[in-house]
Amino acid sequence: MAVKKSAGGGKNKKKGGKMSAKKGKAKENEEEVAALKAAAVKKVKADYPIQCKKFISEPLQLVVKRIDKAIQAMEDIDKIIITSYSLIPNEIWALYYTFETYTYLTSLCLWTSPIDARGLDAIAKFVINHPTITILHLIDCKITPTMTPHLAHIAKDSKTLTSLVLDHNGLGSLGAVNVFMGIRANPASPGILKNLSMRYCDVGSKAAEAIAMTIASNTGLIDIDLSGNTIGDDGLPTIAKALSSNTTLKNLRLSANNIQNREMGYTSSYQPPPGVTLQIQQQQQQQLRSPTSPVNPLALNTSINTLCSILGQENTGLALLDLTGNHIGPNGGQAILELLKQKKPQAQGKRCEALQVEISERMGDEMYGDVCDLNDVMDELAKKNAKGSGKKGGKGKKGKK
Repeated sequence: MAVKKSAGGGKNKKKGGKMSAKKGKAKENEEEVAALKAAAVKKVKADYPIQCKKFISEPLQLVVKRIDKAIQAMEDIDKIIITSYSLIPNEIWALYYTFETYTYLTSLCLWTSPIDARGLDAIAKFVINHPTITILHLIDCKITPTMTPHLAHIAKDSKTLTSLVLDHNGLGSLGAVNVFMGIRANPASPGILKNLSMRYCDVGSKAAEAIAMTIASNTGLIDIDLSGNTIGDDGLPTIAKALSSNTTLKNLRLSANNIQNREMGYTSSYQPPPGVTLQIQQQQQQQLRSPTSPVNPLALNTSINTLCSILGQENTGLALLDLTGNHIGPNGGQAILELLKQKKPQAQGKRCEALQVEISERMGDEMYGDVCDLNDVMDELAKKNAKGSGKKGGKGKKGKK
């Protein structure tokens, strides 16, 4: 007696056949991509000595080793890292033309490798014209203020750069102005650059206006690190005012910036964009003081009070403010504590980011402990809010299904 074949079994076989075909096609694609990548690396290996000869320079052994490693391991060259080496312009031009069309390169890192103005010009053209470089590190490369127009050129004209690290260069306030004005002039909207680090670059309060104007108008930057500079009490209020019109900056690091929260009279030529309201408390200017009436420290005209007033009432985007290494004292600590208390219910209601403010201990153990406790609460709120957002999105997708 003949046994009928199951229709379902036939379908399963067809389905299995389709799956095998798809897997086979995917494998073919992977092999094709791997072959293209291998050919690209071999081309780099062949081109590098030719370009070095053209520019009358010797191949850098760090680069030669990286190319050979990529060939042996059958991997991409995603980073060029040069450390502790004084580069001459011709060596940079040789790299530029070797990797000009190599589309797997994403990072160019020079660490403790001095360059001159002509070398920095070559790096600027390299980064601006390369189609895939997103990260540039120029750390301790002896870049001076007069060389920084080349950095401004990078910030203004790069179409791919998302991370720029310039730590430990004596850029000065002039250099910082050039870099921030370059970022501001970049026509992309939102801005392409996401992370900027200028740690220990001799940046003073004279750069505050340019920093403020960039923060106020830029919607791309999410992390700015200016640690180890001298923004001070003179520059902080100007930067603080700009935060009132920015909801996209998430992390602002001003560690060790000589911020002392001293009472002062400051002026700023920076004007926020039209329509932006600044609710800065200035009661201290009208307050009549007498020996018998103690002054409320939160009503004093200080940089920290101005900052906290703005963050409490205006800014909703900032998630981390690093003020460690600044001796803001108990009055500054009190202002930060009140700010966090004010932001807590806002964060609980998801009306703002769960702001954390990192400070130094020099303000009394109890107050410092209270600030730390509130930071811990805000950290938990940030995790909870992020988790809640993820769940909400998941349910939405499920419902549509």
